Amino acid sequence: MIPPLPPIRHRSIAIWLQQQPNPPSAAALSSRVLEMDAQMIEAFESLENARMEQLMKDGIWGTEKGMSQFPMDRIELWNEVVSDFLTSEPSLET
Repeated sequence: MIPPLPPIRHRSIAIWLQQQPNPPSAAALSSRVLEMDAQMIEAFESLENARMEQLMKDGIWGTEKGMSQFPMDRIELWNEVVSDFLTSEPSLET
């Protein structure tokens, strides 16, 4: 399932945060995980909507080609989001 289910996303984010040079305290970890998860889902949905609009504009949304292409595009989009969020140092913004 793309994106993965919340427990899987949360575990991945928590592990990544704990591996950073300045990991959040145990008390702050849960809220930081939920905050990052919400940001990642928002970013994914934005990319997903843009991709869907592009497929509609190209006239292949709803066709066999579009329906086979869109799930693969979603995987690529999720990988992009993960790369954007979980490969750099965490932001200190709240």
